[in-house]
Amino acid sequence: VTGGAFTGTKVLITVTDENGTDEFAPVVTSSQTNLYFMRGENAPRVFVSRRATKNENWGAPVEEPALKAAKTNDSISWVSDDDCVMYLTKDEGTVDLLTYMATRPKN
Repeated sequence: VTGGAFTGTKVLITVTDENGTDEFAPVVTSSQTNLYFMRGENAPRVFVSRRATKNENWGAPVEEPALKAAKTNDSISWVSDDDCVMYLTKDEGTVDLLTYMATRPKN
């Protein structure tokens, strides 16, 4: 991304393309090595796909067990590069969105 405009070719990220399943709110860390997204319709869950470098293929997505408490109207809005801080946005159907922070200890 340069100056707010995309350059190059768009590429489908196939790990977020499970047939017949709603997937939304993708967030990539600035290192481009961790991809978080929501999967599911009535009770969406947080999934993560990882790769060693930004030039490699994404690994198979796995559910993020620490965030099983995410509610139907929650979505991910930001994740720190060390995976220790995540912002979840809650849409209550009102004008205001609520943002929550989930943290875990650094390894």
